[in-house]
Amino acid sequence: MQASKTTKLLGFKSFVLACLCVGLTLTLAMEAQAVVQLTDGTSVVNIDPDTQAGVRDWLVGGEDQLFQQWWWVEVNGSRFSIDAIGSPVVSNPSADKASAIYNDLINGFVLEIAFELAGTASNQSLLKELVTIQNTSGDDLDISLVMYSDFDLAGTTGGDTASLLGLNDSVFPFGSTVGWERATQADGAYSHSAIWNGLPRLGELDFYNNTLTKLTSTLNPLSDDAGVVLPPTVGATSLSEYGPLGPGDTTYAVQWDFSLPAGASDGVGVDKRLVTPEPTTALLSLVGLAMLLRFRKQGS
Repeated sequence: MQASKTTKLLGFKSFVLACLCVGLTLTLAMEAQAVVQLTDGTSVVNIDPDTQAGVRDWLVGGEDQLFQQWWWVEVNGSRFSIDAIGSPVVSNPSADKASAIYNDLINGFVLEIAFELAGTASNQSLLKELVTIQNTSGDDLDISLVMYSDFDLAGTTGGDTASLLGLNDSVFPFGSTVGWERATQADGAYSHSAIWNGLPRLGELDFYNNTLTKLTSTLNPLSDDAGVVLPPTVGATSLSEYGPLGPGDTTYAVQWDFSLPAGASDGVGVDKRLVTPEPTTALLSLVGLAMLLRFRKQGS
C-alpha cells in the first residue's frame, strides 16, 4: 500500500541529507539505487518502479510538483499496482528516457511502460508515458489499466482545482475507446494537463486519499458519472466537463479497458505537461518552505 506523504518526504527526499551521516543504513542505500532519475534542462523526474510510489517526484526549476503518479491493472477478478507483479527489467538508455517491463506469469501478460522527459523551457516540462500490454496467456484476456495522479502544484497540498473533460454521460461497453478526453489541474500560475491517445472509459476526481484507498483496498469501480456535471461546451455538444473539484488536495484517475486475443497487444500513450511561473531568485528560495508544507500532508 502507498506510503504516507510524510513517509515519502523522509524517504528519497531526505536521501541527500542522510548520505552525510556516518550511520547511513543499507536499506536507504538500496532504496536510492532503485530509483530511476530522468533529467532534461531544468526538469527532473524520479521513478521508483519497484513500489507503488511510482513516479514520485517531478521537479521543474527546483520545485517539486508531484507526489505520486502510477498505474494499476484489473484482471481475473483482482486489482493491483503494476509493481506488485514483481521487479521489472529496467532500461535507462539516456538521461531523458527509461523503460520498465513487468512479466505477469500468473495472469499471462507482459506490461511495458516507457518514459520520456522533455524540459521544453525553464518553466515548462513534458513527460510522455507509453504503456503496452501483450497477452501471453494463450486465451482471450480482458484487462483494465488505471492511471492515478496526485499532483501537489506550487509545492502545496491544498490549493489545487481539477477537471476531467470528455464524454461522461453515457454507459460505455467493455472495451469501448470513447470516454474522457483530458485532465487538468491548476493552482494560481501553476498548471498541469494530461492528454491521452486512447480515451479512457471511466474517470474520477476526488480529494486525497479517497481514490487511492479504493484502488488499494477494494474492487469498487471508478465513477463514470460526475458529482458535478457542467453544461456541454459551447460549439462542442458532444463534450461535457466533470468538475472543477477544489480547491483542495485533489487527485484524478482514469481507466481503459482492453479485450486482447491470444498473442495480441494494445496500450495507451499519455502526454503530461507542467507549467510553472518563470523562475526567479525569490521563487527558488521557497523550495525549502514547499518541502515543509508537503511534510504536513497525512497518508491513509
